Amino acid sequence: MTTSHQLFYQRVVERRVQLQEISQPTFVYRAVLYLNSATTWGKSLGIEGAPTIEYEASDHRAEDLVGPLCELEQFLDKIRADNIEVFEPAHKALTVGLNQEWRANVTTLVNHIRDAVQNAQIDEALREGIFRAVEKLQSEVNRNRTRLAAASEVWDTITDAIGKGAENLEPAVKLIERVRKRLGNAQLAEIEAEEHLQLPSPPEDE
Repeated sequence: MTTSHQLFYQRVVERRVQLQEISQPTFVYRAVLYLNSATTWGKSLGIEGAPTIEYEASDHRAEDLVGPLCELEQFLDKIRADNIEVFEPAHKALTVGLNQEWRANVTTLVNHIRDAVQNAQIDEALREGIFRAVEKLQSEVNRNRTRLAAASEVWDTITDAIGKGAENLEPAVKLIERVRKRLGNAQLAEIEAEEHLQLPSPPEDE
């Protein structure tokens, strides 16, 4: 996360206006200040994708501003989601950063899980539920940091399907267990690397 993005987020949310405030008499004026603040800071800091339109309160009704406010909220959410470890430090303990090699390795296993589920004898509703969990896991793997719980959610979904009578899912269970182990090993490697970087320099020989 760049310093510019962090400053943009901090300065814009200082004027944040919630949509549930739309019935309040000052909503239009506050919403315009909020939107214009995002435009001003976006231009000043060179934030790509930030709002570029400036509004006049006298020219708009509350309903006119709902769309722009939603777009701004989505933009802010993306900044926060892409840099969750900055905004929520505790999140880092529950996630792991994957380099290209680790990401490719886990993605290969995820693809094998899809194949195993596709070939299993299973009710379609259960199969779709597993696929949704698998897609959510792949989405996490593609992010800057991957939630460890995403793999556990796939494991829970698969084992729940087995409990409901699904057959031939054992290969998928073994594969998701391998994914969980890979992510755990990656997190351990990350922790060890950070601890190594934080070690003090050895004393010079006297």
